Amino acid sequence: MDDEAVYVLTATAVHRIVVGKSTETFPRELGSAVATTSEGFVYWSQGKLFEAPKASGEPRVLGAVPRLPQRLAAARDRLVWIDEAAGKFSLHTLEAAQSRQLYTSPGALDALALLGDDAFFVERLSPTSWRLGRVALGTRRARDLELRYTPEKRGRSPSQLVGFGDALYFQDPSGYQVIELSRDLEHQRTLAKDLVCSPLAVWERVFCAQVEGLVEVRSEGRPARLLAPSSRGLITAIAANSKAIVWLSDGGENQLTVKWLARD
Repeated sequence: MDDEAVYVLTATAVHRIVVGKSTETFPRELGSAVATTSEGFVYWSQGKLFEAPKASGEPRVLGAVPRLPQRLAAARDRLVWIDEAAGKFSLHTLEAAQSRQLYTSPGALDALALLGDDAFFVERLSPTSWRLGRVALGTRRARDLELRYTPEKRGRSPSQLVGFGDALYFQDPSGYQVIELSRDLEHQRTLAKDLVCSPLAVWERVFCAQVEGLVEVRSEGRPARLLAPSSRGLITAIAANSKAIVWLSDGGENQLTVKWLARD
């Protein structure tokens, strides 16, 4: 989602939606790992990463990447992805059109987010323990390039990590807590408890998908506010900006429904 349109990405096409106009569809072999940049969409195909424009136009090659990324994340001109080879997980970025390894995990990497020059990841150390980590993508002083971690936590690991402003947001499955974590990984705030929030989106406020519909998280112990009841199908994706919130839900066999709500 950007200031002009909503984009629904499938494995074979980009659907560009502008409220009040007909949907435009552009064939794209995007596959299963896609990241959105300010200019277009980054995807993997035949051992390379490509960036395709948001509308019509030819994709350009960004660099050689031998395997399909498990997850991709982008912010401005930065790109990072999770690679898995022979059961080993690692974190990579592009540098001079070549893959540069940032981190090798002793466990599994489950989620990924970018904030500026920092990559954040959810690392599952065992079936019952996990932690969050941070690594810098750029060239900084040695002390700033150190890997940083949160203390190890028990339970299932978060499946989604969202960055906004100077903080990270995620659902801790233990107690269904919605968490705000500072960029330095030092300060954590619980925004809500006993609240299902998956998937979630953040733009100044936190928005969550539930069986009942789309809700807004309100802090200070107040209950979540229902923004739009779910009339059909589970919500599978949410996006937000300063103007609106949009969400995607299952509309039946081979159908997806996109809904748009202006922000108050």
